[in-house]
Amino acid sequence: MGNSKKRTFLFTFLTSIIIFFSFQLTLSQSTIYSAQTGDWQSVSTWGGGVIPGPSDSVVISSGHRVSLATTAGESMVSLVIEAGAVFDAQNKTMAVTGRLIVDGTYTSDMVAAKDLSFSGDTIGGSGTIALNDAASSLNISSNTIIIPSTRLHLLGNIYIQNGYSVTNQGRLIVSGNIDGEDAAGSVWINDTDAALEIGDTLLDEGLLIASASGNTIIYNHQGPQSVKTPLASTYYNLIISGTGSK
Repeated sequence: MGNSKKRTFLFTFLTSIIIFFSFQLTLSQSTIYSAQTGDWQSVSTWGGGVIPGPSDSVVISSGHRVSLATTAGESMVSLVIEAGAVFDAQNKTMAVTGRLIVDGTYTSDMVAAKDLSFSGDTIGGSGTIALNDAASSLNISSNTIIIPSTRLHLLGNIYIQNGYSVTNQGRLIVSGNIDGEDAAGSVWINDTDAALEIGDTLLDEGLLIASASGNTIIYNHQGPQSVKTPLASTYYNLIISGTGSK
């Protein structure tokens, strides 16, 4: 076989392998939409009768309420909750490893809510994340961007693991605490024109960067509230609201 034919054969062989594995990856990462209100583990809840698995992306469609009533918890690549939709985690654990977009409502049990664990790259939406328990958090273990279009209201806390940063490029209201695992290794960055409204403690442990042009941080606790000293002691916009000493 000549060199030209060898090269052609090798190119065709390698191309076939790439196409095969790309096809397998596509098969293993599906986007599954809710078909109606129901329990997560019910096949009738999902389009095509397929219950989502850890390698799937999930969309809760507008007008539907999907609940984790009969499962210990779930993991998925991405979770999108459309406007007018509700995802009810009840008292179960949830893990998202890719993208979390909440335009509707993420809610959980008022008494025994568990953490919403996030190890993906993107958070966004204009809805509400209601963790509903003082001990529960949106627990972040990845470098995360809150995208510029975000207008989220989070009822609960945010916790940033050591070694990771959260870059807020949108607008976020947090009713509870934002805290970190490590004073220098858990980082919150308020990026250009971003806004954060914080209802309780901001980074008792962790590093705050709030000097980007146009960004704003608002402390609004109804009672005494500590004001975090940011990197280089610099806020671009700082608003003190609520009541009590700050």
